[in-house]
Amino acid sequence: MSRAWSCPDRDKVRARHYEAWDRPPLVVDTAHRSVEACVADILRHLPGAMPVQA
Repeated sequence: MSRAWSCPDRDKVRARHYEAWDRPPLVVDTAHRSVEACVADILRHLPGAMPVQA
């Protein structure tokens, strides 16, 4: 079954969070923003959805 959108794997996101302490802030911020963008994309595709700023 294919989806119209693809979210990051939760386990991989969680692993990035725990490994983030030794990474540059830009890398951590980019991973966080990709999850936010994924959620915003899902919300935009729901029936009767309000506009969401990513």
